[in-house]
Amino acid sequence: PDFTSTYVIFTSESSTFTVNGVGSGASVNLCLFPIGLTSSNADFCEVDITNLDNTSQTFTVSDVFHYVNLTGTSIGGTVWNQFDVDLTYVITSGSSSAIVKLYWDSSTKENAGFTRTACQVNHYPTGGPWTLIPSAGAATPVSGTIFSKTGTTTGFSPFAISNGGSALPIELLSFTAVPVNNSYTDLKWLTATETNNDYFTVERSQDGISFYELLRVTGKGTTSSVSDYQVSDTDPLEGESYYRLKQTDYDGKYVYYNPVSVTFTKDTKFIVFPNPSSSSDYIYCTIDTSLNKEGTLIVVSDITGREVYSKVIAESRSGSTLFVIDPSDKLKAGIYIVTASSNSGIVRCKQKLIVR
Repeated sequence: PDFTSTYVIFTSESSTFTVNGVGSGASVNLCLFPIGLTSSNADFCEVDITNLDNTSQTFTVSDVFHYVNLTGTSIGGTVWNQFDVDLTYVITSGSSSAIVKLYWDSSTKENAGFTRTACQVNHYPTGGPWTLIPSAGAATPVSGTIFSKTGTTTGFSPFAISNGGSALPIELLSFTAVPVNNSYTDLKWLTATETNNDYFTVERSQDGISFYELLRVTGKGTTSSVSDYQVSDTDPLEGESYYRLKQTDYDGKYVYYNPVSVTFTKDTKFIVFPNPSSSSDYIYCTIDTSLNKEGTLIVVSDITGREVYSKVIAESRSGSTLFVIDPSDKLKAGIYIVTASSNSGIVRCKQKLIVR
């Protein structure tokens, strides 16, 4: 980088940098780790440590990776990608107290929502979760786009930087949606840790793009214990649909987790008769429209996919509805596909029709 003439490039996440015999008190108690993931300013991630212990100590930067994992590790778990700096600094030492100063490039490493004027160092103790260490405040400009933030710690392990007063949130282990007995959808999720977690929102979507709130579930606040949650969608959408989980902190900040899909097929009685039929026959169809409150669209298409007949059948409280297909005698000899779907386009069932 252009503001230091000597630096060490970590070429892999197994690189280490150790400084021995760092003094205490007013003696030589400051050690510098001028580290970069590459020689570019964009990957500069220096660590400075001031030993506050009464004895000399050894400090090691044993890893730096260019993301923040909610488990504090380099693999597995959920990568956090907002309200923070996209770096994790793994520092080890036997010191009982020290000041750590962490550096980053603001042009490439600050995720969406990060507030440089009010940020704070996070520490991931053994077993988690991420916790804030004093104190919150503005980052210090160093040179150009390089900034730093300090915090006083009494323990060593992974460190990261997030917005002030907002520790990194939950560690989600799993989120599943399973149809049960063709009647409801069972929704379960499991968290390893939670930090300032106010509540979860389960959202649902028909197309995987537009989601709306379905249920809210109160969170556990802050805990390092595994927590499991379970709710049910008692009126699931027909066909393929999507569920996603939203987690909201006490301060209103939130994060979305990747959606999961589920295919739900309701029991629909759909009969086309006589089949095969002749071109002179009336062709009848019976369908249970009570399962579809928005009405049922019946479409007859030839084998090329060309629509030759369609009709919307309103919901019937009595259940099955009987009606005549093609009363105007448009169907010629051939093979047809009769499709029943909701007005929103969700296919419920299909049958092949042969006209002789």
